[in-house]
Amino acid sequence: MLGPGQPPMPPMPPEDQLATMFDQVLKQMDLPVDKMRILKEYNNEKKWKVVVDSQGMNAHVDPASYLTKLSYFLDKKTLKKNKKVLGDETSTAVLKHIEISLRTNSVE
Repeated sequence: MLGPGQPPMPPMPPEDQLATMFDQVLKQMDLPVDKMRILKEYNNEKKWKVVVDSQGMNAHVDPASYLTKLSYFLDKKTLKKNKKVLGDETSTAVLKHIEISLRTNSVE
């Protein structure tokens, strides 16, 4: 079930493609064997939800964009020129995003 403000789920792919996608997600999760068995028993709708949720988590900002934003804060002239790019974001907010990204995204 979708909550308010959540985009609709994309249509489910054919069963063989779903199985391949689900196996890839399970490999990324690096779960113990007993937990993998439980997940493999899910019906196709639940498997698809796991795949879609995984894709949403893997969508992340390119690290170079954080470096670019931080470089804007080094020079007052550059900061004024790029105010539209930054919006209301502060250097502290950019650093916080980097911290979260490093904790949640794999370094590989």
